Amino acid sequence: MMDRNEDATPNVGEDAAQAPCSAMAPDGVFFGADEALNETFARLSRELGGRLRRFLEEMRTAERKRADLQLHRQAQLLQARAEAQLRHSAERIRVRYQDAFVAREKRLRSRYAHLLATATQMSTKKQALQQVLREFQEKLDDVGQAQHELTEIGLAVARELGELEELMPGAERASVSAHDRSRSGE
Repeated sequence: MMDRNEDATPNVGEDAAQAPCSAMAPDGVFFGADEALNETFARLSRELGGRLRRFLEEMRTAERKRADLQLHRQAQLLQARAEAQLRHSAERIRVRYQDAFVAREKRLRSRYAHLLATATQMSTKKQALQQVLREFQEKLDDVGQAQHELTEIGLAVARELGELEELMPGAERASVSAHDRSRSGE
């Protein structure tokens, strides 16, 4: 700590503190002191008061700026956290729906492949049935043709037999008729 004698400027506060309270006027001016000292003290008091007000105002401004800056940083931090949380939630939802979409697409593809295989199988069976139907129709047509030919042959044989019967005498006609009857009854 500095000694009082080493200090170049006199410490007015110490002098005021050492002076008796009754010797000071309410405005800080000493009674009985000389006028120059009172004026110097008043000037210093005004300067110090102005400096103190400016210092306090600067401190208040700096504190406000610091508080505003701190609030701004906290707001940015909260906003960044909220954005990160929102991105994380959105990513979870996207992954969940993506997984559901992939599973659904897999089921649809499997079902489509099954339906395609069934359709192919049915088409093959339809072609086979159409082929069998064509073959059956051809055979039916062949049977109809054969029946028609047999009918014509039968009619031709009957005509021939009728002509032969007319040519045969009566006894032989009866034996051929009996023979024909016995064959038809078999």
